[in-house]
Amino acid sequence: MLASLLAAFVIAAMAGCAPRAPSTAVTTPPGSQVETGTTVPPIRPAAPGTQTIEQSAEETPGSKTAVIFYSPHPDDESLAAAQAIRRWVRAKRPVYVVLLTDGEASRAFAGYYRRHPELWRDYDRDGDSGDHADFGLARRAEFTRAVTSLGVPRDHITYYGAAGRSTRDALRRDFFPRAQIMQIMRGFEKRFPHALHVTVMKYTDGDPRGAGDAFPQQEHRAACEALRRLVDTDHVDGEFYKVYVYDLPPAKRWAPHIEGDTTDHRAKVAALEDGYDRAGSTRDHLGIGWASVPETFRACVTDTREYRTEPEDFK
Repeated sequence: MLASLLAAFVIAAMAGCAPRAPSTAVTTPPGSQVETGTTVPPIRPAAPGTQTIEQSAEETPGSKTAVIFYSPHPDDESLAAAQAIRRWVRAKRPVYVVLLTDGEASRAFAGYYRRHPELWRDYDRDGDSGDHADFGLARRAEFTRAVTSLGVPRDHITYYGAAGRSTRDALRRDFFPRAQIMQIMRGFEKRFPHALHVTVMKYTDGDPRGAGDAFPQQEHRAACEALRRLVDTDHVDGEFYKVYVYDLPPAKRWAPHIEGDTTDHRAKVAALEDGYDRAGSTRDHLGIGWASVPETFRACVTDTREYRTEPEDFK
């Protein structure tokens, strides 16, 4: 009897030491790696209006006022206000950057990305490389490189884009209405009650009541109008930076407030290159942002100024 028990114990111990069979459970990774080592941000972020920031980031009395920039698409943050973001970072202000959409509806998808299969990665690991979801996640990765290049911590970046959730109806998903953006902004307002909220201006020209952007984009209009409404109703502190002003001839580029710093401009150029540089560089970047609006990028690199509008300029 004792011999039988000892034999059973030995067999059980040996079984416990044997290597386990690999698990067959399938899990969705929080991100995937590109060849440059850049981690693609979370594939399935929370639904718009429900994402939260870590409790430790909440403002407390006496803390430095946070600055929150809302970027309708990847590259708006860098083209419009990279100098400003860098200036706030240097001033030790807590800077947060919110990406409202992944820009999946960009004309660069068919005009550039799909024509360069050597750049495709199966970012969402669905077995189909180079689809709209991969394109959106690639753009999100470019955005992340640019923002972190400016000194914004990775955990201060929030993503509301839908890339990776579904490959259907990409054009319709690449848009948030004003009410939805207001919901997102109010969430940040609640967390940071004294924050400066910043987004893009919906007009290119100097007149806030002007005809519109050189490339009219409803996402820009919605973000601008959402913050304008919150300035009026919730009395938040808001600022607006122009993007497509760089598509105008230099003599016609104007805004109520023009600012620029050579050092901060160098940081801006570095962010544009680190995040959105042309493909084929030694860094093996995809260059989607640059391919999307190359004229805007070139003009932005050579113009050391940024163009700002404040709420009172609308009146």
